[in-house]
Amino acid sequence: MEPLLEEHLQEEIGEIPICYGWKNFLSLPKSDWLPPGTKSIKLCLHPTYARKFPELSREILETFRNFSPQDENRKAKTEFGRLWVHNYFRHTRMYKDRPDSYRWISRKLPVRPKEVGCFAGASPNLEAEEDWLIENRSKVFLLSSDASLGFLLSRKIFPDAVLSLDSGRGTGFHFPSDFPPEIPVITWLGGSARIFDLPNPKWLYFSTHPLDQFSRSAFFSSSPLLENPTLNLAGMAVSVFEAFGFGSCIAKGFDFRRESGKTHCRGTGYERYDRFFLERKESMFRRRYVSEKKWERRKAVLGLWEEWSPLPFLQSVPKETEVSSDWKLALSGAPPKFPGTGNFWRKADEILAEFPSEVRSILERQSRILDGTV
Repeated sequence: MEPLLEEHLQEEIGEIPICYGWKNFLSLPKSDWLPPGTKSIKLCLHPTYARKFPELSREILETFRNFSPQDENRKAKTEFGRLWVHNYFRHTRMYKDRPDSYRWISRKLPVRPKEVGCFAGASPNLEAEEDWLIENRSKVFLLSSDASLGFLLSRKIFPDAVLSLDSGRGTGFHFPSDFPPEIPVITWLGGSARIFDLPNPKWLYFSTHPLDQFSRSAFFSSSPLLENPTLNLAGMAVSVFEAFGFGSCIAKGFDFRRESGKTHCRGTGYERYDRFFLERKESMFRRRYVSEKKWERRKAVLGLWEEWSPLPFLQSVPKETEVSSDWKLALSGAPPKFPGTGNFWRKADEILAEFPSEVRSILERQSRILDGTV
């Protein structure tokens, strides 16, 4: 048989992998054909191939149209990396001015089997859970996502705490003007600036960000790192429940199912944020609609979430459920030496090779926020 590639072309291609067969290609892991650090790809279909195999060509084009070379975690780091570092030092400076407004999740408590944590996500089906939430509110520790906060408050359902991780501009829109100032927000130092401008108490946890890891090793050596392999708000909610010592958890408004194209419940900050961009040709539906194929990918989080979770999931509240305030024992203030000076952080950068280059490149300037010189 004659080779498909002529000799001179094989020499030109060199070590670039060649895969024969579309289905074979789909079965390959991304690392087998996509070089690390690739930010974009260009797809070229030979005109003869597209003419002879139109259906297969459309399938290939559609697959790559929804394809992202970078995973979600890497995309987030690329988009928000500088903001995280800036916010981190901005908020540590704010901590120095008002340390009593902050608490740290500084220990993991022993499991209390009869106590249940309930996470309220912002899926459309949260609206159908209103009666359940009202009936069982006093039996669980209710942790609201920032996106579901608006709906809960509109129904006079007040959570014990709100969980918010993102630092993007849109996050601030999730917190309405009537947000009660006594409800604490669980976040991290690189989180949304809007949250740290609120008078509400802040409960901080240690993330996997390099600055957080250094803070933990330098000042909070016995504090836990809260894992979140799902990279989803619900994953962090489970880690919070585990640290607080709850024996199990319930999730409401977390199923990634759309209802008539709607991706979130009513009252989220997305509605307030989108109003700036609405016009005769740009409706709310058009801004928030996500294609079915792209939306289906999110359902993989459910499987990963259930597979990883250290806590069992419940569908209803057991009769023997107890409610206490023992979870507060997981919180404490920071040691007196925290957060150190800007010079302390700059010296740490000089001796720590673990700081990624994208953090090192801006740490020297941003750390001067602690000195009041930026």
